[in-house]
Amino acid sequence: EKSNGERSDSPSTGRGAPGSTRMLTRLRNPDSKLCQMKNQQNQQNQQNQQVAAAAHEANKLNKESKELVVNSPSDVSRMNPKKEIVLKGNMNNYFKLGQEGKYRVYHNQYATNSFALNKHQHREDHDKRRHLSHKFCLTAAGEFKWNGSVHGSRVLTISTLRLTIIQLENNIPASFLHPNWASHRSNWIKAVQMCSKPREFALALAILECAIKPVVMLPIWRESLGHTR
Repeated sequence: EKSNGERSDSPSTGRGAPGSTRMLTRLRNPDSKLCQMKNQQNQQNQQNQQVAAAAHEANKLNKESKELVVNSPSDVSRMNPKKEIVLKGNMNNYFKLGQEGKYRVYHNQYATNSFALNKHQHREDHDKRRHLSHKFCLTAAGEFKWNGSVHGSRVLTISTLRLTIIQLENNIPASFLHPNWASHRSNWIKAVQMCSKPREFALALAILECAIKPVVMLPIWRESLGHTR
């Protein structure tokens, strides 16, 4: 035998005979690079076939598991125990996009985050606040909040107005009110709790405004007021 693909000159008497010779090519030679490359290719093809078969089997089991829904414990005995059984309701345990509910809460970064604005927008905001501060109180102490629900029936709205007016009077320090307000305060609170019409609420606010000292109000309010009667 010649390992390099050569053929001997001795006469051949047939395959398998004692005096016969055969040609060994590089493809059949286990030490050649061509044979090794073919073996590697065959192994890779086998691995790909195994992966495809495993994926097909997994998809088949997944389809069968979706169809096998157990409604009662007695149904388990009638099914093949080797198959995967999915209990009813377990599919809801998997995470779904948007399940955390964060999409319902929206925050405007340009209103809450000061670093989202550029220099020009910062300057405009500063000028706007400086202009509005002469007419309104922009601090946290001057924030107006409804004391109750603003949506609902007429009775609920009237109750919210009563509580809000009383809360407004409580937020004003006694030093900024008239000295005789302490003697009229109890009657005023009773009158507010009896208000049910817009004219009655307007009268209660007018009485409270008369009891507040003028130093509390900004000049813009006194300059822009017209005739009340």
